[in-house]
Amino acid sequence: MPFPFSPEEVANRLAIEDLYARYVFACDDQQYDVLDQVFLPDAVVDWGHAKGDREFVKNLIKHNNEISSHLFHFCGNFRIDFAPDLQSARVKFKMLFPMGRQGAGGETEMFQVHGSYSDLVVKTAEGWRVKERTWNHGWVVGGLQLIDGEQALMQKPQE
Repeated sequence: MPFPFSPEEVANRLAIEDLYARYVFACDDQQYDVLDQVFLPDAVVDWGHAKGDREFVKNLIKHNNEISSHLFHFCGNFRIDFAPDLQSARVKFKMLFPMGRQGAGGETEMFQVHGSYSDLVVKTAEGWRVKERTWNHGWVVGGLQLIDGEQALMQKPQE
């Protein structure tokens, strides 16, 4: 059985997955200028409740990070469908975003946002970039408790 991907397509798939790694680490590490290496300047991003270009995205992510006490994006299950010339691709992937914020009483409120993104990425001289992005909302889980480290998690519950 022949291998289904050419070496060029494998290289492109790895480069696209690296694009998304840069995105999640830029968000969580609050390195907003790194997002210039993820989105085209005129990218169109639609989160359902808000829509804008790359600068809008950077400002919205910065605002969300400023009101959050805990950040941890991660993504996976990439479905990459290339155009025949391998210069663009439609990418859909799952996104999970556990985060926390300070509640009214000063306590940490933990929750998780679940969904997926549908992107159009294009190959540029600088590498792959997001041209279009749409958020596909799944659900939000709240009321989670922040536990102080793995050791606290493994302790026997008090009776």
